[in-house]
Amino acid sequence: MIIKHNKLYLALVNSVLLLLLIFFTLGEWDDPSMNDWCVIVSWMAVGLLTYQLIILIALKYTFKDFCVWFVILEFIFYFGRVFVKAVGEDYEMAWRLFERFSENSSYRAALFVLCTNMAIFMGMMITDNDKTVAQKEKETKKYSENCLWVMGIGILCLTFPIKVYCNIQNIIAQTLAGTYTSAGDYNGVLAALSWAPVYGLLLILSSKKMTQSRFKIIYTIYVIYDLVYMTFSGDRRQEAIGIVVMMIAYFEVYKIKVSYGSWIRLAIAGILGLYVLATIRSGRMDVFTSTELFFQSLKQMVENNIVIETLGEFGVTFFSVASVIEYIPDYFDFFYGKTVISTFIILFPGICTWLFPDWTITLEDQCLSIHNQALGGSIFQDLYGNFGLYGILVAVLVGVLIGKIFSKSNKMTSIGLAKYYLLFYVLINLIRAGLPEIGRSLVYALIIGEAIGWVYRNTRLKRVYHVKL
Repeated sequence: MIIKHNKLYLALVNSVLLLLLIFFTLGEWDDPSMNDWCVIVSWMAVGLLTYQLIILIALKYTFKDFCVWFVILEFIFYFGRVFVKAVGEDYEMAWRLFERFSENSSYRAALFVLCTNMAIFMGMMITDNDKTVAQKEKETKKYSENCLWVMGIGILCLTFPIKVYCNIQNIIAQTLAGTYTSAGDYNGVLAALSWAPVYGLLLILSSKKMTQSRFKIIYTIYVIYDLVYMTFSGDRRQEAIGIVVMMIAYFEVYKIKVSYGSWIRLAIAGILGLYVLATIRSGRMDVFTSTELFFQSLKQMVENNIVIETLGEFGVTFFSVASVIEYIPDYFDFFYGKTVISTFIILFPGICTWLFPDWTITLEDQCLSIHNQALGGSIFQDLYGNFGLYGILVAVLVGVLIGKIFSKSNKMTSIGLAKYYLLFYVLINLIRAGLPEIGRSLVYALIIGEAIGWVYRNTRLKRVYHVKL
């Protein structure tokens, strides 16, 4: 009862904050009046981030929970560039995007993101999705340790070669073109399947059929492979996410408590990781053809301010929202939910995209055809591009869905934990990608896993795999 009362009070406070932000946004939307809006918005963003983190800590969320990462990354990716401009360092950025969009569009984008961010957080916090004991027992019985092990091995065997193939093709295409932006585009079925190996590793980890030391070896090999691929391709997002998510899942599965010393080591590793990611980004314009060139670039990158570098680069996502605000309705109309429908259409390759070609065009594609700048997509771009300012209200529903999917109770069983971190791995992309880009990868991974699980439970396979490694 106390928890329900606390949830009610929290929902009330969140509603008041959201309404205040909405009223402020509506007042400024048609008649922007702030010349130093970047400074004001930066302080508002820091205030919101502080408030949301305090609430998450009070509700006993930890670094192993999706909501914590989602909240933090939201602010980095959407307000990072705004903060850089506020402190007067935007002129140092190679990509001066504030000069490409009107001041009004940028300011409106910042206001919309503030409101939408608060709306999603409000939705996440009002959700309660505890599983019953019967549900947990049913899951445990259906997905035994052996079943999870077979599912994981099966997914790895089927999809890791596909990942290798896609990676090699991408490296070859970029090397021949000499630039990341001209690299081959593999957004079809094969690219979607290339995300699935992470799910295979998560299933193996959750089954606990492999000892910690052996899983560490497998994980290390996977990390080295991804680092090599990132270095020579310039492609970083999904590989970096996979590395981090598997590490978090490892801490969750084995209930590892992080000491102060471990936090320091993780912080150092995180900083080094940022330098590596920044160096890989520099290789997009001048392709690395050897490890020597990579380390030369890394040495130069160490001399830069990594905080400004990180906020400036990751903050480019902000302009995915500014672009749709700038171009709608002058260049194209609102999508009115078309993005959601297209997410389901592209699940069926070939025939559906052939029958409904116009429905598979994304907001990202529309904006790219106008400004020829590869800014990427985002959930905030989708919300405004489909629903305009009403997207703020839709964002509450998005938050409710996120809260249900990432309820802590969903990690109470082994299969639940594996699916939780698969969803983490895929849906964290909502910050940096549109819905159509991630839907196919998630569904295909789940279908393959369930198909292998069904074969295991209904054939003699379940009599074979009883070995603990």
